[in-house]
Amino acid sequence: MDEIDKRIIYYYLKDSRSSQRAISNELKISPQVLKYRFDKMVSSGIIKKFVLHIDPSLQNLSKAFVAVKSRYDLKNIFAEISCLEEISIYGIYGTYDEIIGRIKDIKNKLGNLTMEYIPRINDNINITPNDRLIIDELKKDPRKPASDIANDLNLSYKFVNRRIDYLMKKHLINVIPIIDLSMTDISILAIFSSRFNELKNIINDISIINVEDQNYGLAILLSENLLNAKAIIDKCRSVDPNVNVMVVYNYSFYS
Repeated sequence: MDEIDKRIIYYYLKDSRSSQRAISNELKISPQVLKYRFDKMVSSGIIKKFVLHIDPSLQNLSKAFVAVKSRYDLKNIFAEISCLEEISIYGIYGTYDEIIGRIKDIKNKLGNLTMEYIPRINDNINITPNDRLIIDELKKDPRKPASDIANDLNLSYKFVNRRIDYLMKKHLINVIPIIDLSMTDISILAIFSSRFNELKNIINDISIINVEDQNYGLAILLSENLLNAKAIIDKCRSVDPNVNVMVVYNYSFYS
């Protein structure tokens, strides 16, 4: 893997729905060269797949994040993140009472958790029947162009593109590339802070996933290398000395 391949992955991690033409323009290479390199990374297993993550709130369900000091067999999860600190972070979903019960069961078996976070359901959203049709199309292909979705649903391109932007900015959906990090030099960090709002200026441009609730928040951050990751950690700790920072070596998200 050379520097161009690494930059390609970096752009896909930042915005998985970026078109190959847009990325090729950023990298100043031809779309044909980008496609060749992308296809090669897919066939070699560096880029495994793209997953559409749908926030449980769209099904009127709650979500929670728990971190434990060992792997734990959990059902009804939408995320599993393995960290170098021998910590596993799980995203779980269900009704609020179900989540409280499951967290209690985990504590009974494993003791205190490294982290537990139950954000409030985001009720400040405006979801239309057409939004759900658009999401159904993205389930089939998370990177399906808005123009193709518009054509298949007999909707205008501008409307579909605007609604996808809305859903993603509200963190109701997210397209996540599953990358074999062991085959790259890219670093991914998971951070949890009770002073999340104060960290936004540091993390906004490098955040893959944000989950926040008042001052609390969890973010998955992208860094080009370990040296850059250390600089990010130092900046975060200068603002919040108690921020939880974990270095991710493997992750999965489920639609």
